[in-house]
Amino acid sequence: MGYWPGARAAWFPVPEYLPELAKAEVRWARRHVLRVSLRYGIDLRDLWDESVAALLRAALHYEPTMGRFNSYAQTAVHRACWRYVVRPQRRRQTPVVLGLTDADGAAPSPEDWLIAQETVADRPAPVAAARPVSHCGARCGPSRATSCRR
Repeated sequence: MGYWPGARAAWFPVPEYLPELAKAEVRWARRHVLRVSLRYGIDLRDLWDESVAALLRAALHYEPTMGRFNSYAQTAVHRACWRYVVRPQRRRQTPVVLGLTDADGAAPSPEDWLIAQETVADRPAPVAAARPVSHCGARCGPSRATSCRR
């Protein structure tokens, strides 16, 4: 048990300027950050920084007519972690290797390039599958349960 107090202070620093309303949700935010970090393999500091910013934004924009603050703050933290940290990490671009270069790394000749373009242009366009048309037009729905009774 002696391990956690120091770990919380080092891993999850809570700034003094965070309003008391937001400080009530710090415990949930810590658990959420740990879960997201373990699931996606993301740095705790990035997640925690975004979580604190989301808690601050939630406390500043919250109005009692919106419902309970904890639901509002938890949604803000969850979305912030996803929007700013998790989603960019999941969208890492994989390099595309094109087979247009020779073994020595030189670019293809203009003739080879034109032959490749003509080959692609000569292919027939894919035929779109025709949708079945109902006898009553737009009144029938896509499922049989909503079709007309004619």
